[in-house]
Amino acid sequence: MLTWDKQFSVNHPELDQDHLKLSTVLSTLHSAVKQEKGIYILKALLADLERYAYDHCSREEKYLLSINHPDFQSHRQQHELFFNKIEDINSNFLLGNMNTAAEMLSFLNDWFMTHIFKVDISYKV
Repeated sequence: MLTWDKQFSVNHPELDQDHLKLSTVLSTLHSAVKQEKGIYILKALLADLERYAYDHCSREEKYLLSINHPDFQSHRQQHELFFNKIEDINSNFLLGNMNTAAEMLSFLNDWFMTHIFKVDISYKV
């Protein structure tokens, strides 16, 4: 399971703290899924994740604009895909899909490894 490491740092304290929070959500969900209790904590995690996504992406986009990041539009589009996927997972959960916890874990792990570790690193100073 993925745990926060300084190699994930983008050298921006607020954004690093946001990324650390996501890694904590991942760890919590991973433990719950492993113990077959993922569905029981998913409601709280989904609500927390929606707040996280909005707050973090807004903060990150504001920062990217401030440094005139050349891939801002692409980055913003990826954030939109992130929001949409979280909404889809939340909808599936509300419809009673029992695979939602595993789907969310897979998605978040992939997001962390591809978006944060590869895309966000592009603005590291």
